[in-house]
Amino acid sequence: MSSSSYISSPMRTERKTTSTTASYLQNIILTITTLLSFTLIIAGGLCFSGNTTTCPPTLHFLANNATSSHRHHQMPASNHSITTPPPPPTEKYNTHAGIPMFIIGIILSIPSIFVTCCVGKEPSDKDALRYLYGSHFMSAWGDRMWGMAVPLFLIDIFKSTLLPTGLYAAFVYILNVFLLPSLGVWVDKTSRIYVQRVGLLIENSCVALTGVTVCCMVIYIPNLGLKEQFLFSGDKQIMFSYIILLLLGGLGELFNGVQTISIEKDWVVVMSKESNLDVGILNTTLRRIDLSCKALAPLAFTAIYQFIGTDVRTRIFYGALMISFWNIISFPVELILNTRVYESFPRLKMKVHTHDDGTTHAHENGHIEHKHFLHKHEDGTIHYHDGPILHSHEEHGDVIDLNDPKQTRVINSFSVDNGNDNNANQRKTGCCDNFFKVYLKHPIFYASLSYTLLWMTVLDNGALMTSYLQWRGVPPVYFGFGRGLGAVFGLCGTAVFLAIKSVFKSVERSGLIAIWLFWMILFPGVVSFYIAGESRITDFVLMGSMAASRIGLWSYDLVITQLTQDNVKEMERGAFSSIQRASYQLFYVFIQVLGMIFHDPRQFIVLVTYSTCVVLFAALLYTYWYVFRSYLVIKKSDTTVQNNDELGYEQLIGEEKNDES
Repeated sequence: MSSSSYISSPMRTERKTTSTTASYLQNIILTITTLLSFTLIIAGGLCFSGNTTTCPPTLHFLANNATSSHRHHQMPASNHSITTPPPPPTEKYNTHAGIPMFIIGIILSIPSIFVTCCVGKEPSDKDALRYLYGSHFMSAWGDRMWGMAVPLFLIDIFKSTLLPTGLYAAFVYILNVFLLPSLGVWVDKTSRIYVQRVGLLIENSCVALTGVTVCCMVIYIPNLGLKEQFLFSGDKQIMFSYIILLLLGGLGELFNGVQTISIEKDWVVVMSKESNLDVGILNTTLRRIDLSCKALAPLAFTAIYQFIGTDVRTRIFYGALMISFWNIISFPVELILNTRVYESFPRLKMKVHTHDDGTTHAHENGHIEHKHFLHKHEDGTIHYHDGPILHSHEEHGDVIDLNDPKQTRVINSFSVDNGNDNNANQRKTGCCDNFFKVYLKHPIFYASLSYTLLWMTVLDNGALMTSYLQWRGVPPVYFGFGRGLGAVFGLCGTAVFLAIKSVFKSVERSGLIAIWLFWMILFPGVVSFYIAGESRITDFVLMGSMAASRIGLWSYDLVITQLTQDNVKEMERGAFSSIQRASYQLFYVFIQVLGMIFHDPRQFIVLVTYSTCVVLFAALLYTYWYVFRSYLVIKKSDTTVQNNDELGYEQLIGEEKNDES
């Protein structure tokens, strides 16, 4: 019987570093970024201490524009004039910018901690992980800072209405619901580094352009931030600018999701297999970075926003300018760090793919449309590799049986439509529908669904809960402190996940404990409504239960992340994760709509009760999956999924098929 094997260019197990020129350029950019951060720290400190030569100049046109407009366009009292514009400032320099400059410098210097020890030498696994952590920090910090900036900008521009903020959030999430699954399929079929480059470029460009748009609104719209603006008042400048903000925000959030899915659901799995690291530890480290940014980035931005100027227009302008500055600076740094991670792990260059004969394997550029040639040699060896067909191997001899289609034929990749592969045609014509079916029929579907349901709740620190606490008269510093405390408990949750996993030796069982822990800590919040009613006791019990429950929530988040990584095939990770992400964003939109229906703050008990019931249902759903369905995952984990993930990495072979009669 003849042997059949896949022959490819030898896999390079050694690390392949960048070219000397590219490495020098990368080091120069990283060095410039580090020097810029220390310059901002020193200049900000001097400015704060009273040395005005290091302070940025005062932009008099901000106040002049507002004052001139107020002088020539006096509005009657019925038009809701909010603030009398201040006279033009007489200071030559903005001495209030010292603290913001110092904070930005400190934040910008943090990535250098991750990479300076690795510059100038061939990176080890530990060094490559430092690159990953540095890139993830910059991405997470920018995302959290922008998430805090948008509602502040909109409420300062439109004053006494939350409608523009609500519409913005609804548009962004609905856009993700409809478009993210298609982008997830694109992630599965595209080179990993290309996905990151495109995602970083589009997201950072959109956020930077959003900041520029807000700056232009301050410059060209008189009295912006000084009097109430109306979205549907017929002001074309306001409406046009708001539409631009919607489009840029939606597009930026889309590709932020693409990057997150690619790194957290795919790169981490491949890296853990190649470096023999526990994927749970990698997930935990990334989540701790994210939670730290979630706690500190909003605090840092609000401090910058508070101290950057003495009037609203100046704060809006400099705040938006700072957001643009951060994204412009962080883009090359994130790109360099991700590129170095990519080059440090050869497996990241390989993509698992399927050919039209059913063969599944992995090699470099596997995502690109290509062909292999199946043929037989004189000694009876049957194998396939890149062409040409007419060739000879010293150990096998010449190719024979050229006219026998069983012995000599071209094998196309799945993207080639040869008219005979119905599965390939289906993938091309209805890929998204096909992957929705894959998601619904996947063995971990019920576990994933229980996770997505947790977004359909007001028991978080979102806009509905914040608005209710403000209506109750809770000082903002209290629920701001509660948000930070929740992030601290979330960090504790990452440690709880590792502890539970080490004790029970099962990710599935760890999820059962985490989801019920989450519900039990939340439950006193709704009980206090029925016992104490709307009272200060209820307010603090509600905030306390929300903060403490993050222990269970983020433990459960890590469980679902690892279940997805361990049980979803590499060729389906992007599609599966994007559909999961779109699902929980759809549930988030639903709870916002429910908040519009029960808009009276005195009806908030309805939303709290509903949310508690949703979390209870999610816990019951996961319990059902664990008892009746998790055996499917456990049964497959040692065979199918492992083979699919390892296929093509260790031996670069596909399904062997004996074509002899």
